[in-house]
Amino acid sequence: METTEENIEELYRTLKRNLNLMRELDDQIDDQLIKFIKNTSVFIKDKENRSFEDMQNFISKNTQILHKIDLESQEKLNLSMQSYETTDQSINFLEEQIARAETSIKLGEISPSTPLSHLTMKQLLTPKEIAARKISHSAEIPIDPNEPTYCYCKEVSYGEMVACDDDNCEIEWFHIECVNLKAPPKGSWYCKDCLARRKHR
Repeated sequence: METTEENIEELYRTLKRNLNLMRELDDQIDDQLIKFIKNTSVFIKDKENRSFEDMQNFISKNTQILHKIDLESQEKLNLSMQSYETTDQSINFLEEQIARAETSIKLGEISPSTPLSHLTMKQLLTPKEIAARKISHSAEIPIDPNEPTYCYCKEVSYGEMVACDDDNCEIEWFHIECVNLKAPPKGSWYCKDCLARRKHR
């Protein structure tokens, strides 16, 4: 059964991971905006000599950039919502534990000096409630069916992840264990598909 300490530790891990991912997404969005501004500036500077084909290429490139910014912004929103929901669940869990502990203290079932973090849900539930409900705990974060999937495994984001540095990578984000890494690389990193494609250029 989950304790208060375990609940808070899980919340900390979830928020830390999501905030790190959101910071990385911010950096990626900034990079895309720089590309957008640069493309626009270069095109406008010599627009009088541009052909119709040049204009089509310019529009196509900037449309792709804006689409990528939109996707990354949506990922940030999803991570933000997931963080909010996980925090809300943790607050509800803690409030429930406090309320049940207060009831148990009044009934003399536990000592007022017992640390709340040492109490399990089983200790806080009455025998009738234990029989009426089956509490299961998973260390995994509740999965939102609308949350985007990543990596070769097509799973949602969890744990440490690494981004492919190829701008045209179809997957972009990978779980480090799925790509046989022990830790995120310090320099540039390319997935096996993009690496193979770059070698054949």
